[in-house]
Amino acid sequence: MIKPVLLTLLFHFSLQAANFQVVEKQIGSSKLTFVRNVQAEKDQKGEEKFYNTKADFALIERLAPLNKLTLASITAESLKSLTAEEFNQLYARLQSGPPLQGDYKGTVLQKSNVFMSVKKKILKNLKLEGALATAVAALCQKNEDCLYEMIWKGKRFLPKNDLGQIEAQTLLQLPVGSLALFPMNTYCGISQIDARKESHVTDGNFADDFSHYVAMRDEFITRKQMSITEEYRMVHPGLYIGKVYSNKIFLFNVSLESNSPQTKESANACFDGSKTR
Repeated sequence: MIKPVLLTLLFHFSLQAANFQVVEKQIGSSKLTFVRNVQAEKDQKGEEKFYNTKADFALIERLAPLNKLTLASITAESLKSLTAEEFNQLYARLQSGPPLQGDYKGTVLQKSNVFMSVKKKILKNLKLEGALATAVAALCQKNEDCLYEMIWKGKRFLPKNDLGQIEAQTLLQLPVGSLALFPMNTYCGISQIDARKESHVTDGNFADDFSHYVAMRDEFITRKQMSITEEYRMVHPGLYIGKVYSNKIFLFNVSLESNSPQTKESANACFDGSKTR
């Protein structure tokens, strides 16, 4: 016999699900499904106006599960057409995937309003010198966003020690070659947007732990200034998407596409939420 409390929960969940519908959106060569509240008030762009009327992530996974065939055809370029809410719904349905290794091409995607407010502060705190200063002056004179495109345009993940730990670095492609900077600790951690399962977290707060840390160059990502953290989950082998934060405040979404062919998929490196620890 089902207990009254369970019946109440099932009724509440069914009533909530009745307000939502699954819709399809063409993303490149794929059709992705998303969940929308048909009764929610919409803003000028036709998006749900209030956060508390949106479907929770568990309901989204139940109503619109993803399959590997659909995910396999998604590209970094096609992700640009997503809204911020659609990106979050996609991200929440992904798992961590295997550890990030090697070099990745980064693409800045949807930006928050907060990002537009703090970018000038970041530029002010970032001390540019040498080849980096020359490159920024040449490439970013007319558009300050160019600097952010440069900083998140490349990532390198390499072994930190013999214990299996991984270090993340920003990889800048300059006219005179590549420059690796901004060392970050990498680990499995709770996602700031979806606490049900873990993501790959890159954390710049204690970058000064690294022997090759240069204060004049790297300090702005640490706890002393912008406190930059990132989190990533795998779309398919070779493509990850993630979110970038400053002092735990969301700045923008980003994709990472491997520079080397990825043919095999290994198990999730981080806790996937499917069972208790």
